[in-house]
Amino acid sequence: MPRAIAAIAIVLLAACAKQAAAPGSPPPATVDVVPAASAPVERVVRLLGQTSAVDGVMVGAKTTGIVAEIAFASGAEVQQGQILVRLDSAREEAALRESQGERDKAAKELENRQPLLARGLVSQDDIDRLAAELAAKEGKLAVARAALAERTIVAPFAGSIGIRRISVGSLLQPGSPIAPLARMDPLQVAFAVPEVHLASLRPGLVVRASTPAWPGRVFSGNITAFDPGADEATRAVGAVAVLPNPDRALKPGMALTVELVLQRLEEAVTVPEQAVVQQGGQAFVWTVVEGKAKRQDVSIGVRMAGSVQIAEGLEAGTPVVVQGLQFVRPGQPVQVRK
Repeated sequence: MPRAIAAIAIVLLAACAKQAAAPGSPPPATVDVVPAASAPVERVVRLLGQTSAVDGVMVGAKTTGIVAEIAFASGAEVQQGQILVRLDSAREEAALRESQGERDKAAKELENRQPLLARGLVSQDDIDRLAAELAAKEGKLAVARAALAERTIVAPFAGSIGIRRISVGSLLQPGSPIAPLARMDPLQVAFAVPEVHLASLRPGLVVRASTPAWPGRVFSGNITAFDPGADEATRAVGAVAVLPNPDRALKPGMALTVELVLQRLEEAVTVPEQAVVQQGGQAFVWTVVEGKAKRQDVSIGVRMAGSVQIAEGLEAGTPVVVQGLQFVRPGQPVQVRK
């Protein structure tokens, strides 16, 4: 009997040794998983832009003259049609009075002669000549009025007027600068979009702008126009967007960082960036199916800060491995860390 027991023990030890020598299943890998999310995704390109006024001009003189009065204060808000500067106008006022008198005289003479035409005391040719003279006098009067109007310089639109460049007594020539005028709300921002994005460029695209002058603040607007083609030197397409500016926080000439939203998907599948494995040109994630690891090939869409859009190959809610990927093999049992 003892010999039989010893023989059985030897056989069992040999079997155990054989089993230990044979390759067995790897131990379960401990991993962390998160479910693939469904969230809005934006395809954004970041650019540099510069602000400018939608309406902005350097107010200037139309004619030669001496500044008689300055009717605005530097930095003030002005209304459309508001008088800004008056030039000396004595000569123009005298010319207007002279033209007015000549027109009135011609009109009176025509009025007195017309009743005589029915009585045959004047001819139709006389009446036509007097009517032509009256028309000429009225044209001369209109010219005199226009010349006098040019002596008064008004704001072409409502806006903020800058520092004046003139003083009372200054001699102005046509085009002499008086002061810059800009409409401050809204402003526009100009930027160049690389031609690779031309197919996505269209009016109405959302633009978000920021500046170090206002940390943490975002100014939102929309593209209103863009050039029909790319610049030959830069291969970029010029575009402008309008930004509301009710509190005048932005000023013309400021540099802005512009985020142009080329596309927005309201419901897209996203996973943490660390869940995606790249091998050559192929991307995949590890999922957990019935307690075992499964490699799932995917197509990458938009990359964002800390997350990646999965364009194809994965459904929202599918658990994906985010920690312990280096220990995972296809079909290997995995233990999900609580």
